[in-house]
Amino acid sequence: MSEPLQQFLEKVWAAREDEIYPQLFGPITQVPHTLSEDLFRRIGVEQIEPFWLTHSVLESPPTASRPHWVYVTSSLSNPWGEGPAANEEALSGLGFEFVMHTPQQSPWAIRTLQWLMAMQILVASGIVEGQLLEADDRVPLGMPIDGRQSSLNSLVVATHDPPGFRLASGHVDLLLLLGVTQREYELAGTQGTPALLRLLTHHEIAPLTDPSRLSTV
Repeated sequence: MSEPLQQFLEKVWAAREDEIYPQLFGPITQVPHTLSEDLFRRIGVEQIEPFWLTHSVLESPPTASRPHWVYVTSSLSNPWGEGPAANEEALSGLGFEFVMHTPQQSPWAIRTLQWLMAMQILVASGIVEGQLLEADDRVPLGMPIDGRQSSLNSLVVATHDPPGFRLASGHVDLLLLLGVTQREYELAGTQGTPALLRLLTHHEIAPLTDPSRLSTV
C-alpha cells in the first residue's frame, strides 16, 4: 500500500472511530476487541492476512439518554487499497458495520460480533462460499447466544436507526443484529423477517438482545 493510501485509510479510520461513532453512540471504551488468529483457526483457516486482525468490536456503555450497552464493529468499512469515493453511491469497504444493543455489559456480544465479522471477511475474500449479509437476512448460531442456557440461538439482521453514515471513502450501512429464538427464526422464514421485526417492536424488545427473554411465539 502506498503512503498516500495509508494516510487516507488512517484518516477514514479516525473519522469513524473518533468522530462518527461517539456522535452516534456516545463514549467508546478505549480498548478495542480485535479479531485473533485463533478465531480464524477455529473456523478452519490457517493462512491469515495481517489486516484481518485490525478488525475489532467497540463497546459503548450506557449514557444519560441510553440505559443500555452498545457494541459496534469497526473496519468492515475500511477502504483497503482504495482512494476517496468516486461518487455518492460508492460503498466504503464492504459497505456496512454491525451493531448490537444489550441490557447489560455482554462479553458474549463481543464474541458473536467477532465471529460474524470473521465470516464476512472470509466470504468477501472468497475463502468461504456465500453472500455478504444484508437487512432481513437470518443467521443460525447453532448454540445459545450467550453460550449458556439462553433460548436465543439465531440472529436476524435489520436496518439500524440511524441507518448509516458517510466517510470520505463512501457510504456505510449500519446493520442491527437481534438475537431470536428458534420459533421466531422459523416465523421469519415463513412470514418474512420484517413481520418478525414488527412483532419484536410491538413487544418492545427491539433493538435490544436480551439472552434472558422468552420467545414471543
